[in-house]
Amino acid sequence: MLSRCLSVACTFLIMMLLGCGGATPPVLTTSTSNASTTPGAGSTAPPTVTPTPSFTLTLNENWHFQSTTDTRFTIDATVGRAPRKVEGAAYINDSSTCFWVTSGSSSWFALTPFSGMIDDQGHLSIQSGSIHGSVLTVTGTLSPDGTVFQSGTYKITGCGDTKTGDVTGRQYKPLTGTFRGIMTLNGKELTTTVEVTQALTANPAPFTLTGTVTIASDTCSETWTIAPDYSNILGSRFDIRPYSGPEVQLLGFTDPDAKNLTVLSYYYLDDCSAGATGTLQRQ
Repeated sequence: MLSRCLSVACTFLIMMLLGCGGATPPVLTTSTSNASTTPGAGSTAPPTVTPTPSFTLTLNENWHFQSTTDTRFTIDATVGRAPRKVEGAAYINDSSTCFWVTSGSSSWFALTPFSGMIDDQGHLSIQSGSIHGSVLTVTGTLSPDGTVFQSGTYKITGCGDTKTGDVTGRQYKPLTGTFRGIMTLNGKELTTTVEVTQALTANPAPFTLTGTVTIASDTCSETWTIAPDYSNILGSRFDIRPYSGPEVQLLGFTDPDAKNLTVLSYYYLDDCSAGATGTLQRQ
């Protein structure tokens, strides 16, 4: 079925486009049986994201990390901070897919818990739980205002040869507001409005999203309600879906100030808009 082929192809493309040693922090562990998933476009029954174990801190910060030595390595995370302590959950994307879960021809991120420590000078050290034996450690320094991660290094062990590199990060503002713009599909323009509100906290991770999506063109129109059970943002990545109805998914990235939504795939199971892409601006 064409829609299923598009689903697998879109999943692979998005994952490739997505793309932290020092004092040893307390470690939160998880198993592959508890790994949370974000399936590709076209999935009819996305699971509720429920990471384990429960977090002791309130997760209220959204972060994106990018390697400066390997452009394919990224971390998208929800974070909770307290004096001398940090914990949260992340999608860890590396070129060797060490933190992915695979089933048949499909692959997706495992939602991986992590924990760590911050000292009075802003030095941060974190360590992830284990996925298939793979463990990530990250060290670096937070800026004085706590919104930028700098001078960072990461190490991945338990996944073939040890992998190391440099990494930087930024805290992302909440994805809340009205976004409008044009998506295109084979030269056809689709006027798009997304009214979205990000939850204040992410327990369990990631942050859920609510609101509505409206699409209009010369040949079709559709409006649907964003379902928080299936819609979320983690770091820079958002995934927006309805409660029910046709197979629908709005998938892409936001920027650190939450001013733009870059839609990498708008998947709607009809001949009107399946595969549309574009950029929406906050009004």
